Amino acid sequence: MSSPQREATAQRAATSQRADLPRSEAQPRSEAQPRREAQPPLEGQPRSEAPPPLEGNDQLITVIITAAWAVALIVLLSLGDFLPSSKHWWIWTCVTGVGLGLFGVVYVPFLKRSRARAAERRSGGDAT
Repeated sequence: MSSPQREATAQRAATSQRADLPRSEAQPRSEAQPRREAQPPLEGQPRSEAPPPLEGNDQLITVIITAAWAVALIVLLSLGDFLPSSKHWWIWTCVTGVGLGLFGVVYVPFLKRSRARAAERRSGGDAT
């Protein structure tokens, strides 16, 4: 085998070994993209404040998700004999979803009132 043939064979072998590696490891360091690191803000530039978290209507979300579980349960029950016996656990999954959803519909308002009372106590609004 001549020298150019040996070099070509060695290059193919190295390429095939790198094909199994992730892209960042397959490329030699000289060919790899340089990593960009986060730059700290420059002196004198104000940092922007993080926006406040969005508030959602927790009870409405809970009711919608519970209704979706109920619809899925109705669909599965309407399938009846068409549902294979190995998939009957789907029905129990929907029953569990509806049950936990109903618990959430009752619990979410209690939780919100409890958190509001705790925040009021922390702020010193309640003197008792």
